[in-house]
Amino acid sequence: MAIRLKRKSIILKTMQVGFSVLASRLLGMAREIIMINFLGVTRVADAFVMAWRIPNSLRKIFAEGSLNAAFVPTFISEYKKDGIEAANSLMAATQLVIQGFLLILCLFIFIKAEFVLRLIAPGWFINPAVTAEHIALVIYLTRIVVFLILAFSTSALLGGALNSVGRFTVPASSQIVLNVCFILYILIGIQFHLSVVYLAYAMILNGIILVTMHIIAYRSAGFSFSRPTPQAWHAFKTVLYKFIPCSISGGALIINTFVDQSFATYISAAGSVTLVYYANSFMTIPNSVFANAFSTVLLPQCSQIACYARKRLSFYLFEATKFIAWLTIPTILFMSFFAKELFETTLFSKNFTMDSVKIASTLLIIFTAGLFFISLNKIILQMFYACHKTMLPALICLGGATCNIVLNMLFLKPFGIYGIPLATTIASGFQLLLYIIGLKKHLNFSVYTKQTSTFLGKYLLQLCCFLIPAYLFFKAAQMLSAHYLSERAVHIIFHTFILWFWVMPLFLLVMYAIYKTRKLFGIRLYFIGAQKRSSKNCINKC
Repeated sequence: MAIRLKRKSIILKTMQVGFSVLASRLLGMAREIIMINFLGVTRVADAFVMAWRIPNSLRKIFAEGSLNAAFVPTFISEYKKDGIEAANSLMAATQLVIQGFLLILCLFIFIKAEFVLRLIAPGWFINPAVTAEHIALVIYLTRIVVFLILAFSTSALLGGALNSVGRFTVPASSQIVLNVCFILYILIGIQFHLSVVYLAYAMILNGIILVTMHIIAYRSAGFSFSRPTPQAWHAFKTVLYKFIPCSISGGALIINTFVDQSFATYISAAGSVTLVYYANSFMTIPNSVFANAFSTVLLPQCSQIACYARKRLSFYLFEATKFIAWLTIPTILFMSFFAKELFETTLFSKNFTMDSVKIASTLLIIFTAGLFFISLNKIILQMFYACHKTMLPALICLGGATCNIVLNMLFLKPFGIYGIPLATTIASGFQLLLYIIGLKKHLNFSVYTKQTSTFLGKYLLQLCCFLIPAYLFFKAAQMLSAHYLSERAVHIIFHTFILWFWVMPLFLLVMYAIYKTRKLFGIRLYFIGAQKRSSKNCINKC
């Protein structure tokens, strides 16, 4: 039986998911730091990033999110209704079709690798600075890593089955295991001066490890693979019907990332694709921790509410918007202010020069400006799904992607590499506008524009009261340190990883003060409120 979560439970579960994602992201960041020392910001790094982008993007569609969103509810339904044999049969039918399709797709990419690269990296084929050897390397790497999508997809389906019976250990820990293995491969590559081709083959080993872990766990849970029955094929049609539009809307951010890196190939400077990749990766950390975790917990709650009180979803969206703004606005300001330090203290080395740090930090600032739009788009998408609407958000996502492409074409020449994140940020805002119109026109959602503006005004005033003193404190610390401490000590405190050991606690302390004083500024947040209030009172007092 479905159980509705209380407000505190929603936040607690969001924190649990968020901390898990954060741990995985931090480990992934450690992997990227080590990989910079292996590949640097070079044409070789660009080649690896672009080759890896193909299976990684396909994974978001055929192995995570969209496929699981369509498969897991149907798998649970078959398991509860007709028992484990029906679930086994559905698993076999889904694996046969999905893996068969992906195998054909992988073979096509393997055979037509140059054609595919001309589509996703067109700039390299008209850029005189890009040599034939570079193109040949990208093609070779693509042909190696493309088959990873088979491992990703197989494991995701098996992981979905495990999650459906409460076995979360292997699906949750697999990414950590893979990151640890990946770091080990890179260290071996650095130690023995191996080529990037070695790293591509090492990733295939990661795929084998991933599948092996999930198959063992799947069999241990009592599942197996049964011959698909007519009932299983009928259930699979339901999965397919949900999956097609979900794959478009769920892959919106992936599509935009693909677009960004494709346009980066038109930049003559070596390492452009890599710089865009790293800047975007830093921006997606808070998006994953805040929006993805919150939306994951919010979806089942909103799905239940949509069954008996759909009008209440307007209130949930309103409060979710306030909550996302409450989290992302100070994060945007923090990441923008410390953008240079983020790259300087993590990636700066002989392979990632200060020029690279400056470019990447500017890219991050522009990307981060759209963090609120991107995060809220994720929440609104769940509202559509809760109301069983999949086609409309898919069309809106295509509209957002089209806007991103057009803006990239317009901005690339006048702004260079900086036009890429600018296009993405504006396109995300445009997509949010389309989402709001769609909710209002097609689902009769109420849009509390006045109340939202009132909340933002109060919140910005509160932020000024706390962030400005924090900024002055940081500047004063810099001035006093430069006056009383040695140059080496100043460098260690402000330009190495030591910086985060005192800046992050300071930022968290400021956020705690903002949280504790929110009522003094007339700010009400439903999801972290202490008093029980009706939705009508919350809207009036926001």
